[in-house]
Formats: sequence, C-alpha cells, structure tokens
Amino acid sequence: MRSPVPHQGELLFVLALLLLLFALLDMPLSESPRSSPRLVGSTTTPAVEFSLSRFELQCIIEDSLGKRRLVKHDSLLVLSYSRPLEHLSIRVTVDSAGHLVWHSTHPEAARPIRIKPYGEQRRVELVWHFPWQKPILPPGEHVYWLRIRASYATEQGTQTEQLTARLRVLVVTAAPLPASPSPVMGSVSPQPLSLVPIIPLIEVPPHALWENEVVVYGLNLATDLASAPQISISGAPNGNATTRVDPKLNRLLLSGKAPSEGEMQVSITLARRSDGERATAYFSIVAHPLPSPHVPKEMYPERTYTLQPNLQLQGQIARAELYDNRQHLLRRSSPGTPFTFTPELSDTGTTLLFRRFVNEQLLDETPILIRDYPPPEILNTSREKEGLKVRTRCFGTVEGRPNQCQLTVYGPGKARELYGDKRYYTKEPYGTTVEQVFLVEGPDLSRVELLIRDRAGRQTQWSQKAPR
Repeated sequence: MRSPVPHQGELLFVLALLLLLFALLDMPLSESPRSSPRLVGSTTTPAVEFSLSRFELQCIIEDSLGKRRLVKHDSLLVLSYSRPLEHLSIRVTVDSAGHLVWHSTHPEAARPIRIKPYGEQRRVELVWHFPWQKPILPPGEHVYWLRIRASYATEQGTQTEQLTARLRVLVVTAAPLPASPSPVMGSVSPQPLSLVPIIPLIEVPPHALWENEVVVYGLNLATDLASAPQISISGAPNGNATTRVDPKLNRLLLSGKAPSEGEMQVSITLARRSDGERATAYFSIVAHPLPSPHVPKEMYPERTYTLQPNLQLQGQIARAELYDNRQHLLRRSSPGTPFTFTPELSDTGTTLLFRRFVNEQLLDETPILIRDYPPPEILNTSREKEGLKVRTRCFGTVEGRPNQCQLTVYGPGKARELYGDKRYYTKEPYGTTVEQVFLVEGPDLSRVELLIRDRAGRQTQWSQKAPR
C-alpha cells in the first residue's frame, strides 16, 4: 500500500515543477530587442519627475515690547528630480494675495530666496531668508506663495514643470506692539497691476527665433482683460513679435524673429477692465553673430577631443548635439559648455555631424571625419655586426593601449625586438606614437623582405638590399 506521505524525491520533483510554472508565468510574451549602447539618442526619453521636500515653510516670531525672538524658521526647501538634466533653468516668484512680492530676476541684494543648484546630486536647494529681526509685519499670520518654474531640454523640445510651496510667517506678541504695519519685502499698494518679463534681455543670432514669457499680477487674463495685448517694437528694424494669452497660468507667451543686427526693444501693454488701470512690460532682443564652433575637422579613434559649441547666449535655450552617421545622438551640451568625445575603432571611416540649436532652430552643422591611423612604417635601417637593425613606428592606441608593431621576416631569418630601445612620443594629429627597434638575423641578409603589422591589423610590406 502506497504511503500517503510523499517521499523526499517526490517533494523535490513537485517543487521543481512549481518553480518552472512560476518562471513560465513570469516570462514576457516576446523579448524586446536590446538597444545598442551607442544609440544614445533614442526617440523615447524617460519622464522627469520633480518633487519638493515639503510644501510649507514656517517662520514663527515672538515679539515682546519690540524685542523679537525667532521661535522657528524652516529655511530650506529642496527640489529633486528623477534623472540627470544637462540644461535646467529655475525661476522663482513670491506673491501674496495676488500681489507680486519678488521675482528671481530682481537684484541680488534684495533676494529673500537663494537658488543653489547641485546637478550631480539632481537637486536644487532654495534657501529662504526672512528678515525676522525687523518689525516689518504686524502681529498675526502672513501667507506667501513660492512658485517654482523648472524648464529643461529634451529630444522632444523644452519641457516645463510648475511647483508651488507656501511660506507662512506667524508673529506672536506678548505685549502691545507699536503700529508699524509697513508691507514685507517691497510689496506695493493693494491690487496693483504688474507685468514681469521672465527674461529682460535676450541674445540670439541674427534672424533667429526667440521666445519670452510675461507673468501677469493683479489681473485675471480670463475675465478682467479690457482689450487685446498691445505690442510695440522699436530700435533695430527687420524683427517682429507676436503674443499668445495663457489664462491657465495667467501669463503671456511672446515669440518672434530677431533683427539682422543691433538691439530691438519690445513692450507689451495690458489694460484692466474693472478700473482701466494699465501696465507695460519691457524687454530687449539683441542680435549679434555667434563665433564659429571650435571643433576638429577630423578625428582619430580612441583619442579624446574637446568640442567647444561657442553658444554664449543670454535668455534663450541653446544646445549643441553630436550625431553619428546613422543620425543617432551621441552627445548633447548645455549652452556654451564644452564637451568631450572619444571615437571608437568601429567609427573609422564615418562622418559625424556637430549641430547647434537655438530655441529648436538649427543654426549650423559641421561634418567631422573619423580617419584611420596610418599603417606602420620603417624609419631607418642600419647594418650591424649582429645583423640588420630596423627602427619602426606605429600610431595611436588599440583598446586604450599604445599601438605596437610586429616584424616578420620573409624567407630564412628571424626578427627579435630590442626592448631597451623602445620609445614613446606624442605626435599630432595621431597622439601617441611608438618607435621600436628590431634586430633581423639570418644566414643571408643581402636582400631582406619584411612585413610590419600593428595591433589593429594595419600592415606594410618592405624590402631592400641590405646596406654593406
């Protein structure tokens, strides 16, 4: 009669079947093709997730007969993002009850918020400095809104993320305070109409496209706009500007084409329906030729080159990109930032393209040819008592190591390297060069035929009558 308790072998068999079943259930229906490590510029870009370390910063102040004591001050707010970004622009505003209090383009000395980016750590620190020792606020609670605008470049264009945190100031008094209710941080009269351009000065090449944004305070663009925005252009001719209203974020989006040269001033005016108050914002477009990029016309494998985009522009999103011969993106740089590139041996004979962009507009492109190193060569020979001395030279590197030669003798005889005579040099445009000395020995050196081969397989045949 069979025992109801399974044997150890049966248990192991059942467990193996269960593990196999779980593996089959977890297996994908089809395996996605592996992407080549050189296909850096794929069309799908991982999404960037932004997050704040907290959504409210508090400053609690105790006042007793004019003497203030800081009870609590949350001064640090950290903005984190999920993946590295080569170009990240952070702009910050502080407002209260619809009134603009401060903008990050204001003078440095008046900044209540300090912006400290740490790109390697994928974080931006915003440090809040509230002047708690000054009696600039009456007792009570005062709420300000910190609005953060993060813009970054991707293969699909410029992306923007909006985040908001609250700054709460609480003044607690133990005794009556003298009346001094002057507003905090430069706030103005109730319900002012204010237009703030994000970029006061824009620098672009002649006839290039430009973009700007004007934030509106004290007016609801969806309900309180008396008439269409009025744009005026002065200064350099041949430029233009248009505007689009974005009521969701209560801003104006402006764009246009730069003049052929010089400075163009743009002004935009809004009128408020409720009381007819008007406000105007001004900014400038400066057109000047850009210097040519500093890039080599040709490269050699396994050498590291520095490419200088020369994109020193203010106020616009500029970038440089390097593509291979299959139009795959290899490198991308932020404005004016040099970057390095090292071709591989497999790139030999191909042509790269170095391209510069401003606001998604292609400015120019420069071809760069990846050349092969020359084959090894014989520098000189000399007849010695022991045999024939041959000095060779190889160029470049192979798998990161200096290239070297091997010498083969056709016919009777042999070649051996004299290692003490090996020399390393730096020679442009090849970088590393190696000189080696071989001694050719044989019964008859009246005519010598040699084959020189380097580590990459390049070779040279050589023959001559040996000198007497």
